[in-house]
Amino acid sequence: MSRETERTLPGGAEHARAFYEEWDFAKQAVCLYAAGVAWKGARIGMLLAAADNVDWRGEVAEGALREALQEWIIDGHSSLTFSREDPIQLVPKGTSNALQIGIETDEPSAAHGGTSFLWPACANHATLKRLSELISVNPGAKELLGFLLNEAHSSLHLPRWALDPAQAASAPAGAVTLELHWYRVFVHLWRRDLALSIGRGLRQQLAAGEERLVEVFFDWNEEWLPEESIRGWEGVYDAFDHCGLTLTNFGKEYVANLRGLVDAGVLSRSFLASWKERGL
Repeated sequence: MSRETERTLPGGAEHARAFYEEWDFAKQAVCLYAAGVAWKGARIGMLLAAADNVDWRGEVAEGALREALQEWIIDGHSSLTFSREDPIQLVPKGTSNALQIGIETDEPSAAHGGTSFLWPACANHATLKRLSELISVNPGAKELLGFLLNEAHSSLHLPRWALDPAQAASAPAGAVTLELHWYRVFVHLWRRDLALSIGRGLRQQLAAGEERLVEVFFDWNEEWLPEESIRGWEGVYDAFDHCGLTLTNFGKEYVANLRGLVDAGVLSRSFLASWKERGL
């Protein structure tokens, strides 16, 4: 990417791409958020005038959506390409006679699209790169680098241990449920806003060909953040596992705690079913 191109990127993303390509923890953070938002995929349905039920017209596969969302997370804006004919599903960009649905993150600037998720973590990209080159000859550089990296991790709403495979594997259940709370919340908010945005975009493009169209729904196949906070951690476990950050110890401890509550008659056995599917 040229310097001129970097200067024109919108939404605080002047260094987002370079930052993403340089730092492994940035790649892992983007992977985690894409995996969380796309978890279990979604279905697309239409509500027609005088109809009693939603007519489900297609499925959006988790893998295809996960891949398509990477650009959106890094740059703050992107587009999704859907087939026009049933079943409605994601298709490669450039597919003829397809539906192009623009998506952007919250708080878009007036002139451009949304804000990169990596902002403000990427703001100190040049300084971080320089400090990482100096730590072998300048002891003071290591301390400052650590401070700036802590700031970068904090802006990603992920603790540093969560982006290290060994530390993630050994993290106790208590640390996971406490320190990944905001990760769960942000993924939940993104899923909510994205579903509304995609549904609205599809309705606008499909309205001309379907006179009776009232609404288009983009409905997630699984609930990411249930009201009962004890539920829903399967999504977190799956997202981390997909990104090579398997929460091994958490899986064992958390399921053991659930099993104890089930055996004591506090919880129903249904709480264990989904974990059993994961071999836990």
